[in-house]
Amino acid sequence: MKSPPQLDEQQRLFIDNFAQTWTLAGTNAMDGRVLGYLLIMDAEYISSADLGSVLSASPGSISVSTRRLLNLAMIKRHWIPGDRNHYFSAESDPWGSFLENGREPTARLREATRMAHQLIPSLSASSKARIDNATDYFIWIEGRTDSLVEEWEAYKKARPSETVFEQSDKDSQRSA
Repeated sequence: MKSPPQLDEQQRLFIDNFAQTWTLAGTNAMDGRVLGYLLIMDAEYISSADLGSVLSASPGSISVSTRRLLNLAMIKRHWIPGDRNHYFSAESDPWGSFLENGREPTARLREATRMAHQLIPSLSASSKARIDNATDYFIWIEGRTDSLVEEWEAYKKARPSETVFEQSDKDSQRSA
């Protein structure tokens, strides 16, 4: 049996920083650690047991985090015939997948907020304003999702083959 990969100091620093930043959006740090690792791993996929080992996390913690990230379309599950383990990798474009798959939750939230008027006819003016703002926000987002996805795809196609960081490194070497 192959042992799980070991992280070097730079990889740990990235994962911890990514997780800490991830929590600024009100999400779970372990979800950020899992996604951070999956973004930088070299393997095609990793088992949940090895993911737990690499991140020093419990099986339950890994299970909950991978489930949430799967629901957000940030990661994907891999199956190996005859193997009962769960395997995961990051989507090749987790942010584009997140945009694409945000349609259904947004539509559900829109309908949930719309129902407030039917279920609670005695809403105060301030409550009604908050509900109306929520509903209108979801309608607004729904109307822009397709164009956001198209713009993101066009942006990816138009970006230079070098990353921003590679170009920055070349620029600083030239000025030295």
